[in-house]
Amino acid sequence: MDRYNTDITNDAFSPRWVTPCCAIANQILLFDNFGSSNPLIPLMGPNGSKLFQMTIFFMLQGSVQFRINGSIIDVNSGQMLTTLPDTEVYFRKSTDDNKYLLFVIYPELLHKTYDDIYLNYDKTSFDKGYLLGTCDEEEMSLYQILYTELKKECLRPDYEYKMIAIRSYINALIINSLNLYRISNVVDIDPHSRQYDVYHKFMNALNKYAKTERTVQFYADKLNISPKYLSYVSLLYSNKNASQWISEYVIHNAKTMLGTLHYSPADTAFLLRFPSLNSFTRFFRRVTGQSPKDYANSLK
Repeated sequence: MDRYNTDITNDAFSPRWVTPCCAIANQILLFDNFGSSNPLIPLMGPNGSKLFQMTIFFMLQGSVQFRINGSIIDVNSGQMLTTLPDTEVYFRKSTDDNKYLLFVIYPELLHKTYDDIYLNYDKTSFDKGYLLGTCDEEEMSLYQILYTELKKECLRPDYEYKMIAIRSYINALIINSLNLYRISNVVDIDPHSRQYDVYHKFMNALNKYAKTERTVQFYADKLNISPKYLSYVSLLYSNKNASQWISEYVIHNAKTMLGTLHYSPADTAFLLRFPSLNSFTRFFRRVTGQSPKDYANSLK
C-alpha cells in the first residue's frame, strides 16, 4: 500500500498516527470503523480541522454529530454527508453502536473526476460547504459495494492502469452522489464543443483565482477570448453571465473567511484584495443585502 505524503500543509489526515484502511499518495484515503480504530480522530481537536479535501461520509448504523462551518449537523443511519475542500469540520459526539465509511478525495483526483464526467466544479452549489442526504437501502448497498471494490483496487500492487480503475470507481461515487443530492449540472450539449470547453475552463479558473481576481477581463484574458464572448458562453450554459459568477465566488470566499476562519471584515477585505474596507462592505452588502459584520454576527 502506498503511504500518503505527510508533508502537506494543513492536512488533518497527514500525521502518521492517522491510519487509513488504504491510501494512494495525495489522491484518496479510505477509512471505516469496523475494527477498533476511529477514522474521525483527525477531527477531534478542540477547534476541529479545516479540510482541503472533499470528504464523503456514509452512516451505516447509529449517529454522529459534527460542527461544520459553525453549524451543528447530525448524521443518522442511512444518511450521507459530503463536505467540500476548505470546509471546517469538528467531530463532536457519536453513539456507541455507530458504523460508517469515509472517503477522503484529494483535489487533484477530484478535478480529474470532474473532467471525466464533464461536470463543472461549482463551489457555490454547496451553500454552507456541505450537503446532507438520505439514502434508501439500494443506494446504501451501492455505496458499500463501491467502497469495498475501491478498497480492493487501492490495495492491489501497482500496475499500469491502476489509477484509471480507481478513477472509474470515484466517477461512479460522484455521479451517484449527485443523484442523491438532486444536483444536475452535467450538461446535455456536446461536452467536446469549443463553447463548453470555454465554460469548463472558466469554472476551473474561478476555483483557482476568485480569491484575488474579480474582473471579467482577467478571466477572458486567461482564456484568450473577449469578455463579451465569455459572458455569452456563461449565459448559454448556466443562465448567469461571467460577472454574476465572479460575484458569487467572491462572496462564497468572503463568507468562508468571515464565518469559518473567523477573519475580521478588514482582514477579509485585504485578503480578497479590495482597495478598502468600505469598498468590500459595499460589494458584500450589494450582493447579500447585509454588511460583512452583520453576516459574521448572525453566525454567533
